[in-house]
Amino acid sequence: LFNLSPSHHWAVNLAKLALYTCWRVGDLLKIEADDITEGEFLGEKCYYITRTTGKTKKPMKTPVPIALIKNMMRRNAVSPGDKLVKFAENTMHGLPRKLTDKMITEQIRSLFNSTQYLRDQKIQAINAEGKIITLPLWKIQRPMHLLRSAGASYLIANGLTPEAVAKWFTGHENSQVLSNHYITTENFMGAKE
Repeated sequence: LFNLSPSHHWAVNLAKLALYTCWRVGDLLKIEADDITEGEFLGEKCYYITRTTGKTKKPMKTPVPIALIKNMMRRNAVSPGDKLVKFAENTMHGLPRKLTDKMITEQIRSLFNSTQYLRDQKIQAINAEGKIITLPLWKIQRPMHLLRSAGASYLIANGLTPEAVAKWFTGHENSQVLSNHYITTENFMGAKE
């Protein structure tokens, strides 16, 4: 996903934003151009996105790569006061459709199914009976939550502490919640929940 071009599918940038921020889809949809400021994180220039989490109401500033935000602003013709992600690019009858959680979930599944590599990926999940089953990536019921989990796991695997990930990215009250619900091993297989 990190290597896919946004010209491949309009949801590529949204998937990347979910991976980088580890946010819930509802929080991603609320980002406005005015929430974005320049800054530095771990010695690298970045944009910070300011938000109050939808679930915990915790104020946060999350670092995101500058190139990703610039690309999204350009592709969505974002002006001050606008939402960062406003409409679906692939629209019926030439009319833009306002994005919803459900539409984004459908589009991320479509993205997972749109290339041979992603279509062939499988992930372990726990079904209603508590048994571990294997599913194709594009059949996952909560693909945005999977991206949130994968992003957090990637950050921890690359040296950030669970405390730092909870503070800057996921918005969990503490790192224990993060540890209880996410798998953060080198062989990431999905959210424990």
